[in-house]
Amino acid sequence: MRHSSGFGWNPIIRRFTASEEVWEDYLKNTNHADIIEKLSHGIDSIVIDFWGVRSLMDKKEGDREKMEIEKKEKERKCNIWDAIKEALNLDSSARYKALALLNTKPKKKMCF
Repeated sequence: MRHSSGFGWNPIIRRFTASEEVWEDYLKNTNHADIIEKLSHGIDSIVIDFWGVRSLMDKKEGDREKMEIEKKEKERKCNIWDAIKEALNLDSSARYKALALLNTKPKKKMCF
């Protein structure tokens, strides 16, 4: 169709362009079954593209959910202050000292 006389291609809107007379002549001389077949191939491509995009979106959503779960698990494991508060026989002063001692570079590296 692109190389048929009277037709042009508009790369901006991605469509063939022609005058009304050229379109009428083309449609008169073209088998409608061919047109429908070409359209069906285009629709198949759109459907395949849609499912590909949807698959990528589902994967990304699953990855995001997995990251959120891992983040919550890490926060739960690394909440030292809660562990210190639950320790028996520690007054407030001892709790803060324990937190300061545990708030070291290796602990930060492990938890963050």
